[in-house]
Amino acid sequence: YGERWARHWLDLARYADTNGYEKDKPRSIWPYRDWVIRAFNDDMPFDQFAIEQLAGDLLPNATVQQRVATGFLRNSMLNQEGGVEPEQFRVEALVDRVDTFGKAFAGLTFNCCQCHNHKYDPFSQKEYYQLYAFLNNDEEAFVEVPTPEQSALRGTILKQVAALEDKAIASTTNLSERLSAWEDRTAEVPTNWTTIEPQDWRNFATKFEKLEDGSLLGGGDLQPGGLMQVWADAPTGKITAFRLDALTNANLLSGGPGLVANGTFLVREFTVESYTTNTPAVTNRIKFRRALCDLEAPGYGIAGTIDGETNKGGWAPALTPDQRNKSHYAIFECVEPIEFSPGTKLEIDVHQKFEKEKDASYDKDSKLECHMLGCLRLSTTTEPMPTNVVLLPPAIRQAVASGNSSKEKNRELFDIFRHSDTNFLALNKQIADQWTNWPAPATSLALAPRTPLRATHLFKRGDRLRPGEVVTPDVPAVLNTFPAQAPRNRLGLAQWLTDRKNPTTARVFVNRLWQAYFGQGLVTTPEDFGTRVDAPSHPQLLDWLACELVDSNWNIKHIHRLIVSSATYRQASKVTPQLYERDQYNRLLARAPRLRVESEVVQDVALSVSGLLNSKVGGPSVYPPIPASVGDTVYGGFTWPESKGADRYRRGMYTFAKRSLPFPTLNTFDAPSGDTACPRRVRSNTPLQALTTLNEKTFTQAAQALAIRMMKEGGTNMPARIQFGFELCTGRKPDPAEVSKLSAFWQHEYNFFEEHSASAVKVALPDPATLPEDLNFHKAAAWAMVSRAILNLDETFTRE
Repeated sequence: YGERWARHWLDLARYADTNGYEKDKPRSIWPYRDWVIRAFNDDMPFDQFAIEQLAGDLLPNATVQQRVATGFLRNSMLNQEGGVEPEQFRVEALVDRVDTFGKAFAGLTFNCCQCHNHKYDPFSQKEYYQLYAFLNNDEEAFVEVPTPEQSALRGTILKQVAALEDKAIASTTNLSERLSAWEDRTAEVPTNWTTIEPQDWRNFATKFEKLEDGSLLGGGDLQPGGLMQVWADAPTGKITAFRLDALTNANLLSGGPGLVANGTFLVREFTVESYTTNTPAVTNRIKFRRALCDLEAPGYGIAGTIDGETNKGGWAPALTPDQRNKSHYAIFECVEPIEFSPGTKLEIDVHQKFEKEKDASYDKDSKLECHMLGCLRLSTTTEPMPTNVVLLPPAIRQAVASGNSSKEKNRELFDIFRHSDTNFLALNKQIADQWTNWPAPATSLALAPRTPLRATHLFKRGDRLRPGEVVTPDVPAVLNTFPAQAPRNRLGLAQWLTDRKNPTTARVFVNRLWQAYFGQGLVTTPEDFGTRVDAPSHPQLLDWLACELVDSNWNIKHIHRLIVSSATYRQASKVTPQLYERDQYNRLLARAPRLRVESEVVQDVALSVSGLLNSKVGGPSVYPPIPASVGDTVYGGFTWPESKGADRYRRGMYTFAKRSLPFPTLNTFDAPSGDTACPRRVRSNTPLQALTTLNEKTFTQAAQALAIRMMKEGGTNMPARIQFGFELCTGRKPDPAEVSKLSAFWQHEYNFFEEHSASAVKVALPDPATLPEDLNFHKAAAWAMVSRAILNLDETFTRE
């Protein structure tokens, strides 16, 4: 049940397993698909279903699954081509989200107002950007989705690490005094840092954008390493040191601060050169006396960042999960204070080379998956640097500054202290060994609230480069008013949407259920309930069903029961010439519909009747067999790691969905690509469909398996076996004429295989040892041809 109805919703959510556009790289978002399946199976009320997808992260004490639900909005395509402007495609994604919101929940074409007032419906361009404003203040976050087993293992590792630390704390002599003296040295760090405002910056492939705090955040074509160059005006005063902050950010995988993978980074060299606009070719490299950092991983010392070597060594703060995905920083002290003359410019280079294959000097035993910083900030100070100083990670420094003396703070201090004391080398290794077992769960795309808030502008003619007046979040005036107590964010928008006063939400959803059962909705345009479309065929029925949904506390299964138990649904699909002439498209519902099943179900039917179907629910997408030449023209190459064993026989909805190259079988039967929200699929009839079910590998294997099932379970004589297979596929017993034709066909095929023995091999039945004893290979091959014919009957894939 959950899989069937999730499949319809995923069309609206434009679900796919890749980012789209040119590179079309894989993404991990299948936990969102699992959430949708689970929501339907658990009979989640539709209002909650909507709220969690639009604002699950904003609910009090939001769970991991509620955060996963916001993948509904994150399903937008993502452009990772080289040199793209991240902000341009962030705006493109928001436009897509407004469009999807309108199609999926409101049944209104808000997207028509992006450039001008709606020509037909009472929506203005300003109201469009007021809706847009609800979605314009989010981080493009990632959420880890550990399995229960992974969560349990993580808990065990944390306990083991704590036990090792407790033992060391209890057994170390004079620890309190040593820790106190060490902590005193942490208070001497300069506190007055001035952010360097980048005027220009460059990276070979990855595009960085400047944030409000002066930091640079990477996006677009993500690379594991490279050279980051930043140009800025030289600050005033006598500069004593430069500072590099490696910052976490919700928009980075694992939270960063590394750009990709698990968030690691490696700064091989940090250089600063000054020059003037009059003599830009003449530069003066600033010399550093020493480099300090808040934490350094074994073998990755900060001293390596000022040794003049850009190809080896360097600083990485942490390899283990306890410190890896936290903000860190390094300070580079000048040999002597520097005062720049007016008009001086700075070029700051952060060398983060990553060339495993090309660079012979690359540390091949490195445990780092990424060298590139994903978010960085540069700053300077005029305060003197103490000779004997200890830097603390930002989060711990904040706890120390607050005077908090909790047991947890003391443990965090010890966790940093032990890295700086050679007496704890053995302990550090023991703890590092424990962290190596830390499981890496699947991640899913999600949303997270952003601070500070962005200002939302109306774009003149829809052009983001022509911002107009500032607008604040609001809803179209023609619809129900915004709830007085609701916050002006995504959560408030979801509450407005599911308010029983909203005139569209319930109607749109029950209309979509009706469409799934009858092939078309009471409103034939489920994405548009506006003024320029056909009126509902049965408006009172639509209103009544909508009220039933709301009054039943948004119980979806209640509406299913009402529909399938109705006399209307239980009619036969047979149509007379007179009825067809009067009502060709069955708008009056005088008969049941006769429809070919959806794309994924075509495959599911074949796998089910053959006994091959793997009924496992949920999990990552799979890779069933695909023709070898399919990806020959794909830009950048194409890999398809064909699934083995039972995974190759999963339901069609679990097939890996690549936007730029949809799975051929599903595409042939009209499955959408996931580029945009699809509120209704087309149903085509083409010769390619018959050729697919006759010849595509999965269907061929299903025919072979069905043949064996007919021989093993269908009885001992030919008519019984034919009847068994026929009824499995069509749901009815064959009439005598059909049995006679299939019997004659079996004989014809058997004679062929007897005369052309070598050709029988091409049928590629499973191991002959699996066949019943009374049948030889040629007989089994003939049965495979019979089952292939039955599987390709129109009745097999048609619901009537």
